[in-house]
Parts: sequence; structure tokens; C-alpha cells
Amino acid sequence: MPGTSAADTVIGANGKLWVAPIGTAQPTLAAAALNAAFIDCGYVSEEGVTFHDAKGKISVPAWNQSNPIRKISTDEVTTVAFNLLQWNEPVFELAFGGTIAASGVDWKFTPNQNADPRILCVEWADGAKHFRLLVPRGEVSGEIELVLTRTNVVPIPVSFESTPAVGELPYYFLTDDDVGFTGAL
Repeated sequence: MPGTSAADTVIGANGKLWVAPIGTAQPTLAAAALNAAFIDCGYVSEEGVTFHDAKGKISVPAWNQSNPIRKISTDEVTTVAFNLLQWNEPVFELAFGGTIAASGVDWKFTPNQNADPRILCVEWADGAKHFRLLVPRGEVSGEIELVLTRTNVVPIPVSFESTPAVGELPYYFLTDDDVGFTGAL
């Protein structure tokens, strides 16, 4: 609702982060159960999840005026960044893009250099309000740097970049927040 309202603020606490193979049925409601193919990625560091959507534009100047006469969209980069705290099979396969298999009494991780697209779902609740951020197709991008220290948990930093197919949305949000989103502006 327009104006000043504390009811329109959102606290993004106590959420979950899920991944699923491409082709898995995506949720259409903010609080409905996810398809069983979605895998819970476990604990995320207390910094939470960072959503970043950057839209590149170039200006078209004209001799007759000092302001650009047009803006042309050049690209859009959408990323979701987070630090995973659990070292397990789903986390390793997501973060490093590979497979884990038994190797005698040990487990062996084999990295995969090929594309490994997945669906990402970030969900959280603020009181009775539920929220979901969906990236229908994306991959881990950038570098992963592990810092081993004597006194801290070793987080696995992940930057998940949207790689939508032609005609597909790079991301979308779902909410059942009927206070902030009434449909009437």
C-alpha cells in the first residue's frame, strides 16, 4: 500500500535454500510444498542470501541536446550469492559442479567442467507472510575460495547466476503477502 507502513517491511530471516534439476515442476504458490526433487542445501551463513540484478544500458547521445535521447538495454545479469555451511554431497555437487562417488572407504569428488544448470529456490517467512525467489535456470559462476582457519566453520561461497533459456524469465518472486501486495495501486 502506498505511504508509510511498517506492515510493508520484510525481514528475510529463517529461510531455506533449495536446488532441483532442470525440468522439475516449479512452485506457483509462496507456501505450497515444493516438488520432492528439490534438495535442501542446509545451513547458510548468518549473512544470509544476496540477490543482485544488474541491467546494462548504453546511452545514445545527440548533437542537439546534452541529455541522451535513448537508452538501449545491453544485458542483464542476475545472481544469488550465499555461503553454505554444510559439507555434504548436494552442497559439493552444487558448488563445485561434479559428482561424489565411493572410492574404497573414502568418498571421491570429481569436478565437472561442463555446464550444470539447476533451478534455485530461496524461501523465507516473515510472520505469516511467505516469500520465494525462483531462478528457473542458472549455474554456479565465479570463483570459490575456501578459507581454512583454526576457529571457524569453513563456508563454501556460492554465486549462482541466472542463465535463462530463450523466452524464460531470469527470476521471479512469489508471496502470499496480502498486506503489501494488494493488486490495487
